[in-house]
Amino acid sequence: MHFSRLKKSLEWVVVLVVLAAGLPLYAQTGQLSGKCTDEQGKALVGYNILIERIEIKGTYKTKTDKQGEYTYLGLPTGPYKVTLQSPIGQTIYTTSGVVITFGDTIQHDFDMAKQKAYEAQREQEELKANPELQKMKEKQSEEAKTVRQLERDV
Repeated sequence: MHFSRLKKSLEWVVVLVVLAAGLPLYAQTGQLSGKCTDEQGKALVGYNILIERIEIKGTYKTKTDKQGEYTYLGLPTGPYKVTLQSPIGQTIYTTSGVVITFGDTIQHDFDMAKQKAYEAQREQEELKANPELQKMKEKQSEEAKTVRQLERDV
């Protein structure tokens, strides 16, 4: 009887050791999810999400679902470059420096309306900071206006 209890206790110890050994493997991964929308706020369905590990070579792919959402489980921790691609593989937008952490779900959305507004704001800030660039932009605008006028006259 004493041998039976010892055997049972040893079996439990082995089970606990095996479970404990598997926990660090799970904890060294995370997941990435997000929603992809166009400039009108409509879901981008069937678009490719390319997830590239920056420090150590590794590439992972997934697609958006009917709601424009995506999830990738089991990504090793570290920094990534995440790219939204059209269904035919054309790059639409890329973000670098998305960091996957232990056991966490990192939310990374591709909202093209917000992105367009951000880029316009950034362009305005650059123009304010650089008067020479602003003059060039105005000159290009005037030239484009002249070309449009000439096209109408023809």
